[in-house]
Amino acid sequence: MLVRAAVSGGDEMETWRAGLRAEALVGVGRPEEALELAEWATAVARERGMLWSLPLDLQALAIARAANGLEGAETALGEAAEVAERTRERDRAADLLR
Repeated sequence: MLVRAAVSGGDEMETWRAGLRAEALVGVGRPEEALELAEWATAVARERGMLWSLPLDLQALAIARAANGLEGAETALGEAAEVAERTRERDRAADLLR
């Protein structure tokens, strides 16, 4: 993947950008690619302990799972809300629980 290769290397925004891009990919009809990217972003955010971007990545994962007709979207959203609440991002948590 060209974009990931161009911006990879561990910068702090890497998983955040990937989560946003995954959501956009669903919007343009590329749900399989979105799922792959969202799974990657979520895994890397967890591995690096990047709790500030993890809720967005989990939200992208939920959207991609739903777009692919897969189970687990609600689980990902629940985890995203939990992390957002735990990190005191209450506005994001409230949005995720709507």
